[in-house]
Amino acid sequence: MNLLFNRTQFDLSAGGVNPLICGEENYSILVIGYGNTLRSDDGVGQWVAAEVEGWELQNVRSLPVHQLTPELAELLASASSVIFVDAYPASEDALVEVCPLEPVDSNNFSLGHMSNPRSLLALTQAVYGCTPQAWLVAIPAVNFQLGERFSPKVQQGLAVALDKIRRLLGEVFERSDGKEDNRLVRQSSYKGFNHL
Repeated sequence: MNLLFNRTQFDLSAGGVNPLICGEENYSILVIGYGNTLRSDDGVGQWVAAEVEGWELQNVRSLPVHQLTPELAELLASASSVIFVDAYPASEDALVEVCPLEPVDSNNFSLGHMSNPRSLLALTQAVYGCTPQAWLVAIPAVNFQLGERFSPKVQQGLAVALDKIRRLLGEVFERSDGKEDNRLVRQSSYKGFNHL
């Protein structure tokens, strides 16, 4: 059942919280990697999300998507934390960045246009009355031409991004239960991109 636009379940005009979504987590952390896999480096977010899914971590759901859409708001409302992963146009000396995210001002987003994580967080807040703690892991990229191969810059950033995500997951788990979490001991299977 899609609760996103079902006014019988949630009165958008009342500004209330949807009790069927917020606070009833099926997983505590959502990783969303997005980008176009046919535009070379732009597809790195999806690749990272698939890699994180392969770690098979308890309470972590990973989702590779082509683009951010309004339908993702329901998943965000069900999570306590979300990590977005995307490529960004950068110079050769740029680094992988991890940035905390807040929703955009609700007056500055359009329902039909969810091109960035902050707009999706704002939609989640507007519809469900809650938003998860959120970060963006931004991987520097230099090639957005048609193709399916990653540039050396993205290949270099992949290992760094996966390490930063692993550390971020560890911090979130540690804060959530007050102790070190051994769910993150699996090593990444990333060995490079000789196969691409």
